[in-house]
Amino acid sequence: MDQNNGKEFEKYINFIYSKLDSESKIQINDRIDGQDSKTKREIDLSIRRNIGAHEVLIIVQARDHNKRLDVNDIGEFLSVIKDVRANKGVIISAKGFSQSAIEFAKTHSIDTLTAHDFNNPKWTLDAKMPVILTDYSGAYNVSFGIVADDNYAEFAKKGIKVKLPSSIGDFKFTNDGKTFFTAREAFYDLCMWNNLIYDNVEHRIEHVAKIKMYVTNDVLVPVKELRFKFKLTKKSYYKYFEIKEFQGLIDHLNNKIKPTKFRIEGSDLSVDNYNIEFVEKLSLESWDEYHESIELIHPYHIRLAKLTISEPKEMPKFEFRGIDEEFLNDYDNDY
Repeated sequence: MDQNNGKEFEKYINFIYSKLDSESKIQINDRIDGQDSKTKREIDLSIRRNIGAHEVLIIVQARDHNKRLDVNDIGEFLSVIKDVRANKGVIISAKGFSQSAIEFAKTHSIDTLTAHDFNNPKWTLDAKMPVILTDYSGAYNVSFGIVADDNYAEFAKKGIKVKLPSSIGDFKFTNDGKTFFTAREAFYDLCMWNNLIYDNVEHRIEHVAKIKMYVTNDVLVPVKELRFKFKLTKKSYYKYFEIKEFQGLIDHLNNKIKPTKFRIEGSDLSVDNYNIEFVEKLSLESWDEYHESIELIHPYHIRLAKLTISEPKEMPKFEFRGIDEEFLNDYDNDY
């Protein structure tokens, strides 16, 4: 390894970590006391961060060798980690690692990363990256209860009838009385943030947050048990896309990318620093079906999700609570 190239690689690693972590104290070419060796140990990059009343120390070793690092390289670094009493060790190679080195590093909780810069031919990345797209699709119906309160009572005294929306998309709900969302948007959130079952079998779930529904003249009535009855399926596809730009790290132990900048492009999808374009319009005809047994050319990849939910064919079913006949008559149910 050329010493100048080694210093250049260390500076690049410092640049990447500075982009990825703006809160920690990062020091390039640090010197830390070895507790066993009783000497100053040269550390390519040290990362310190306070968690509660404790300081956490991570040390990073950057190696711009012309071949993959092996078990001996990991062993040498392990001795440094122990000597300086680091909480974590990270070793970064320009050319990767042997499988035995990765396994040995895993045993000692050492992260094995490679660094890449698409603009530097020495540290470039392969020209194709797999994208796995999971297509979630299905349909739902909605029901909920409406409760009369003092606000509605004042409104009803004026003799104004409430005109219910003619479309499910026109029902407006709110958590705070300022921002509003539709039943579809509430169901979308449930799909994205809950472990729903995608087996094409009918299930039920309830939106548990306290919400109100907009009726007329800025009147909001409490909603009880916004419930969804749904059937959902999911299917995964994959496709290789050309890498137009990549700058960052690849975690070979956990098969994850840690980019500071990346862009991939294809005829039906573009991803620029996690800003996704065309995903709602793309046709899956050019994609191949994916399942976990398929071996991609890279273990690292990008995962995306596409949610296609059909609008309900039925209007919501209502339950009126805490009301009398006079309250019911105030509603114009002609829809």
